Amino acid sequence: MQVRNFLFVAGLLAIVACNKPQAASVDGDVYLVMQNGDVKRGAGNTVRLLKAADSSRAARDSVCNMVGTRSSELSRHLDSLVKRMGAATRGISAGENVEALDAQFRRLNAVWQSVYDSVNPLRIQARLRIDSILLRETVAEAPTGVNAHYNFRQLKPGSYVLWAETEIGDNPYTWWAPILVNAGDSLKKDLDNSTELDSQLHCTSRVDPSLLKPSEKR
Repeated sequence: MQVRNFLFVAGLLAIVACNKPQAASVDGDVYLVMQNGDVKRGAGNTVRLLKAADSSRAARDSVCNMVGTRSSELSRHLDSLVKRMGAATRGISAGENVEALDAQFRRLNAVWQSVYDSVNPLRIQARLRIDSILLRETVAEAPTGVNAHYNFRQLKPGSYVLWAETEIGDNPYTWWAPILVNAGDSLKKDLDNSTELDSQLHCTSRVDPSLLKPSEKR
């Protein structure tokens, strides 16, 4: 009787094991090829695995919409200031009340600079808010180590996103790669130039180009 019960339990365990989804894995290298051909490897970095969620996408879209709206307001303000500064410059050239026009030009230039300077805090605020949203969706992290290679093991099937960030010089870069993981998969996914989406992810693409430095227009 005991042997029969043992065989029955063993059979049940075997059935459960067969029906249990096989764990999956994903790994890859992290790097960027710069315009001059140099390869910048993402060593000593962290790759995060996010659960793909519509709620986080909606929250990110809301932040980018705010950036777009504020950017449009700043751009219109700058256009108005540039026109007024141009009028003052033409008046000075024509000798029309030079002292008053020069003072007006200086005031307008100071306002122009303050408006232009307000763009960077706007972008920093957006980046912090979006990174906070993404961190809440993070389900696992993997260090890249000295060889700039990441590795996730024992993953459940599902839709995920690979996310990592770095800075090269003064410029931020963000790797963003949606993946679909099936049971038993062993995926290879490099984070490279094809998955670099900092401008789109952190809303820089929603900022009017006239408000960006040349190096930021990627």
